[in-house]
Amino acid sequence: MIYLSSTIGFGEAFVSLFTFFPLTAFVLLVVGVLLVLIEMFRYAKNIFLITGGILLFAGVLLSVIAFPHPATIFFLLLFLAAILLVADLFRLRLQKRGWLFQALRLAVSEETEFAETYEFLADAFGIAITNIEKTGKIEINDIAFSVFSDKFIPQGAVVQIEAVDGEKIFVKMVE
Repeated sequence: MIYLSSTIGFGEAFVSLFTFFPLTAFVLLVVGVLLVLIEMFRYAKNIFLITGGILLFAGVLLSVIAFPHPATIFFLLLFLAAILLVADLFRLRLQKRGWLFQALRLAVSEETEFAETYEFLADAFGIAITNIEKTGKIEINDIAFSVFSDKFIPQGAVVQIEAVDGEKIFVKMVE
């Protein structure tokens, strides 16, 4: 079996964690974390998440077989959890920032006199705040819009902007 021997400089405890670490386990863990991170930032119907989870499990299992010390297992799992937690917090921050920019753009567009059309809403998602029977109201990022629909849409349903014709917004229910 090939072992990875390295001195990273993050402290003796961290270096000792990977001193006699099997190279295959290290590669499985790195690829597993990368696949899980890809799934976090680009949704792919859980394909990367499941594959990454299996690779992470296999990497941890190989590590346990090669070096079955409880402290090593604990620090390895803690290290993986910390990486995934930081990545998830980063993703949530970016997602919130995107929502704020989109809400600001919608608010500015609503207040601008020369915003004659609602083309910027194309393919956006919202929530029906009234029953939509030919006409009704939806909310997108805390901003209400009057909309039209050919079909009945109940209050609280998720809708998507289907088309925009001048100042008329046409929606369809997302199923």
